[in-house]
Amino acid sequence: MPNALLHLSADIPHAVVVDLQRARLYVLQNQGGRLALERHHYAAMGRNGARKQSAGDLRTPVGLYHITHWIDDAALPELYGAGALPLDYPNVWDRLQQRTGSGIWLHGVPRDTYSRPPRSSEGCVTMANADLEALRQYVRFGQTPVVLSDELEWVPDAAIAPLRESLLRRIEDWRQKWSNRDTEAYLAYYADDFGTDGMDRKAFAAHKRRVNASKKFIDVQLRDLSLFRYPGVEDGLVLAEFTMDYRSDNFSVTTRKQQYWRRQADGSWKIVREENR
Repeated sequence: MPNALLHLSADIPHAVVVDLQRARLYVLQNQGGRLALERHHYAAMGRNGARKQSAGDLRTPVGLYHITHWIDDAALPELYGAGALPLDYPNVWDRLQQRTGSGIWLHGVPRDTYSRPPRSSEGCVTMANADLEALRQYVRFGQTPVVLSDELEWVPDAAIAPLRESLLRRIEDWRQKWSNRDTEAYLAYYADDFGTDGMDRKAFAAHKRRVNASKKFIDVQLRDLSLFRYPGVEDGLVLAEFTMDYRSDNFSVTTRKQQYWRRQADGSWKIVREENR
């Protein structure tokens, strides 16, 4: 298993993982929670390597992204070959790290070229046109995860199972504490440096105490949960993506949520960022 994919929701049929250092792109099929290799092929990155920080640095970002749409070759210069699959860089974590830039795509190559050297783009991931066309059939816009990693490792499922199970239990307990209106226990899952929607932890806590106290009941249900070990973060970062159904006596809403859980100095995992997609 690629160490970046801890758990894939059943509603995600495929995931794309790019090993930037080895110039290899993998398509993995989700078979009831277990992953099977569907196909793999050569893919090149930016001429200055990985870990993009700023616009114009000619580096490919490291992180977890989603493909937003398809751009046909008729709308692009010949440089892009058969077309392009744009990624949603910069994402929430990139913006938090003050990374800049845009226009990070998976794209093809000029028709008179089979492939490009390993480091040759301005930050995009490039591949042979035939491989790009094949990749398209596995992509669901806004849903298919694309992991760009410069530290990819292939490990037995048993090696990642303890972290997966620990985080699944922790997220379930977070949900239960919220549903039970156990506000202080719920807030204990948020790190001191947590932030969301223009609020730091102090403002967020005050807001949640006020809202939860005003409710007669709260029911929070989670579904379509996926977990990703976020590449490029040395002390441990996991991204949880899920659909949340929230219901109370006077309000109900369904949202697609992202939570970034970071390992703390004492070894526990706490939420450092939370956003609605």
